[in-house]
Amino acid sequence: MQESPVQSVKSWIPNGITLMNLMMGCVGVSLAAWGDIIGACHAVMLAALLDLFDGMAARALGVASPLGRDLDSLADVVSFGLLPGLILYQLAASVPGSAGTEWIVYVYTLSAALRLARFNQDARQTVRFMGLASPAAALLLVSAVAFLGQSDVMSLKFRDGLTKNLIYGIAFGVALLMLVPLPMPSLKSAGTADPSRRADLLILIGSALSGILTALLLSMYAGLFFSLLAYLLLSFIRLFVTPKFI
Repeated sequence: MQESPVQSVKSWIPNGITLMNLMMGCVGVSLAAWGDIIGACHAVMLAALLDLFDGMAARALGVASPLGRDLDSLADVVSFGLLPGLILYQLAASVPGSAGTEWIVYVYTLSAALRLARFNQDARQTVRFMGLASPAAALLLVSAVAFLGQSDVMSLKFRDGLTKNLIYGIAFGVALLMLVPLPMPSLKSAGTADPSRRADLLILIGSALSGILTALLLSMYAGLFFSLLAYLLLSFIRLFVTPKFI
């Protein structure tokens, strides 16, 4: 059945938000290329916010479509794959060590692209993620970078403590988290009658509370980082508490 004009206009509301996500990714790539790492981190955070809203808008308007899904993945591979990879590259290039090895960090970008391609083909991920979602992985990285580099004093200590091997280890570690089939809750999986879905809701609430508390004690960036860290840890612990929840 052909799409009505009203439905066609509605469909471009979430698609327009997705394109704004892509634009923030492009702006962030430019900022990172110019050496503005904190600005690039902010671009990732704004892109993640837009990525949340486009899905909500599509579901609220009843216009979810294969086009919107594919467009979302294309935007995400820039905003949450290429851009965080470039941030890691710039960090690696700024610390002493073997020059010419910095390209190793792009294993993160390759893993994000593979994860996004898998997501569109994996029926298990319609209500729950398998592995760390690429926006969450990107936010985990950039929230830590922004927190540790937000002041001159902290930035100096941050740079002094960095080594290329540490940055490479972080890139490989987060890349692995995106690809390992660890079931992780999404907003779509929480709040239903299924007991495992209620567990998803508890994980999301616990993660949010840890983030809010940390944000009040330290900063917004620290709150975001510890919220995502709690999300990871609670998802891992749930494997041992309720191993048969799928």
